[in-house]
Order: sequence, then structure tokens, then C-alpha cells
Amino acid sequence: MSTPRGTGLRTALECALAEAGVDPTVGVEAAAPPQLAELAVHGLGVAVLPDPGPVPGLRVRPLANPVPRVRIALAWPTGQPASPPAAALVAHLRQAYPGPAAAHSPAAQSPAGTAAPSATCSSATAPSSTSRPSGK
Repeated sequence: MSTPRGTGLRTALECALAEAGVDPTVGVEAAAPPQLAELAVHGLGVAVLPDPGPVPGLRVRPLANPVPRVRIALAWPTGQPASPPAAALVAHLRQAYPGPAAAHSPAAQSPAGTAAPSATCSSATAPSSTSRPSGK
């Protein structure tokens, strides 16, 4: 079970499995991760979802080898200056996560620009917090 094709989570899953040489078969899709967790609790399959936190009746394990990665983007309206807190966040993130050459594009440099996520598997990405051990 997973989110529908075209979502960031599904793209990260498919890319990670392709790197491992696996062609997944997803039998059940749900748009919202809490729905996936609920379906798994009721025994309808294994769900791939962001860390749901503690859910009664649900055992959570992180994915590894390879760890799924996703691209995260910030976006704000064009033609409007970023508020001081937003500008500070963008400056901090640019320093902490300089990224590939795309970080030097006009849209990435302009506080009034927008950034769009990439659906490619080979882009510079951040680790996904797909799941964490539940202790069960």
C-alpha cells in the first residue's frame, strides 16, 4: 500500500526500489498516509508511509538499503518580498543544504521566486523520514 503515483512519497519509494532492482506491485493506494496506516492496522497489507508516530496496533520499521530520498522545495508567491522570518529560513536552508547547480538558478536565488520538486530519482535529495521504530 502506498500513496498514488506522482506523489513525492511514491516517487521516493519507486526510485529506492529501482536502485535495489525491485519492481514493486502496489495493490492499494490512498491519498492520505493516515488512511494507509489505518488499512495496515486492519490487516489489509503493508503500508509505506511517512512516520505516523505511535499508532495502536501498528508496527513501524524504517526502510533501509537504500534509504528512500525525497526532494524538498520551498515556494512562495512571485512578486512579493519574503517576510523577514521567511527570508531568514531561506538563508539558513541555503547554507545548510546548498544542493546541486540548481541552487544557482535565478528562481533559487530570488526570494520572490518559486522552486518546484523534481520527479527524477538522481537529483540531490534529503533523507526521507519514512518511518521510525515503534518499539513494539
